[in-house]
Amino acid sequence: MVEPRASGTGLASATAFVVGAHDRYWLVTNYHVLTGRHTETNRLLSSHGAIPDSIVIWHHSAHAREGQGVWTMRTENLFTADGSPRWAQHPRFCIKDQENTNEPNIDVVVLPLDRVDERILIYPMDLTLAETEMQVSPGLPISIIGYPFGLTGAALFPIWKTGHIASDPNAFWSPRHFLVDATTRSGMSGSPVVFRSAGWYERHPGVLEPGFPVRLMGVYSGRIRVDAEIGRVWHAALIREIIDHAVRTATEKGA
Repeated sequence: MVEPRASGTGLASATAFVVGAHDRYWLVTNYHVLTGRHTETNRLLSSHGAIPDSIVIWHHSAHAREGQGVWTMRTENLFTADGSPRWAQHPRFCIKDQENTNEPNIDVVVLPLDRVDERILIYPMDLTLAETEMQVSPGLPISIIGYPFGLTGAALFPIWKTGHIASDPNAFWSPRHFLVDATTRSGMSGSPVVFRSAGWYERHPGVLEPGFPVRLMGVYSGRIRVDAEIGRVWHAALIREIIDHAVRTATEKGA
């Protein structure tokens, strides 16, 4: 669970998850969560015109047995001392693609975590799970793991909402996102989306194998319309693309 804040005041609740890459941890969530702006229109989401300047993250506490069920908060700044954003977005598709204006902007950002110490435990999502060999297609069930309306399961653990893949995840016309049919609600922006087998799965077309593998499908960013139970999931491969570009840019600048 995360909470973007402006001058210490909470603006909303949302969801995020942590990945490890290039010898550090990164928080993955939506562009609109960290910026407080609509991804397409750049309109401020807060009715008071507030812009987030920090984000509170609930981490597992190292003081609990195996870090389960006890949490501790850390606040990460969203801007540097000179006012530059600390988060990174996609190098190509963070603004409108003039060659394909019907394709929405990528609503995914990553934030390098600075406040990581021995008092917290981090269980990063393995990015290689995006490469799990499993055949996925429309109609199959997926899990969207987050905090609808800021609600939690037991001991602040997230809620697993079940939905179904609603469009071809590998469609050539949209290599960035696919759609899901699910009764999601506010607070789930930034949720990881996974596909888990129920004992048998199709690893290759027409070939069933036993097992319980997991495939990281992507990052959920909300419904396509307020009156539709159809939501958008950004492909997991975009996460690594964003991080790799951020690290490469920082290296070139000598940061």
